[in-house]
Amino acid sequence: MKVLYHGNCFDGCVSAALFTAFYRKNAKKNATVEYQGLTHGPRGPLSEELFGPGENVIVDFRYSESEALTWWFDHHHSAFYAEEAREHFHQRDSKQFVFDDRAPSCAGLLARSLATEHGFDVEPFAKLIEWAEC
Repeated sequence: MKVLYHGNCFDGCVSAALFTAFYRKNAKKNATVEYQGLTHGPRGPLSEELFGPGENVIVDFRYSESEALTWWFDHHHSAFYAEEAREHFHQRDSKQFVFDDRAPSCAGLLARSLATEHGFDVEPFAKLIEWAEC
């Protein structure tokens, strides 16, 4: 599994760790995880070269229309580089793609989603989530 996250950002790091814990508990216990921090550059679609051959996750970073993307969680107003990307997101009828630009942090948004939609116990991460929400 490849986890792409907002690099050099506490919220992005917590979100990546939280998702990994969820995935290893609920999907694949011994999943090998590769992490790649992302930084903001030119607006536009993310490069397909970022994605690996298996599960691909983006947390706390802008949306990608790539068919390789299997999970996405974000809270930034700038999550969609164009209206077409936003429309593509809305066509993905899935609990694996979550966006709320009113959320104070991606970690909090992710935690609420994983707890509500997937029954994941986020209590062990409560302090990290609280710090990310500040």
